[in-house]
Amino acid sequence: MAVIDEINGEKYLVVGNEQLIKSYKLIGIYSDLSFNYTFNGNEEFFTDSEGNSWNILGQAISGPYAGQSLPETTDVVSYWFAIAAFYPNPEIYNY
Repeated sequence: MAVIDEINGEKYLVVGNEQLIKSYKLIGIYSDLSFNYTFNGNEEFFTDSEGNSWNILGQAISGPYAGQSLPETTDVVSYWFAIAAFYPNPEIYNY
């Protein structure tokens, strides 16, 4: 899955599957891209609408943005009830 959401006026990308999820802040030229989760056991974790391949660290490994990086965010994978204890009324995505 690849989800783009806006929090407090800033865009974020959340990408991964049931076992591994990472998030990145979308600023500048990256904010208008769309993304697809493509991980299949190799270095590529996701791709974008301009033909770039990205690794799990948010670094473009091929394509027009090769060598550039998406700003990482602080993220955590947890059960929903653990998050709800600290953040009441969380939004839960179903994909």
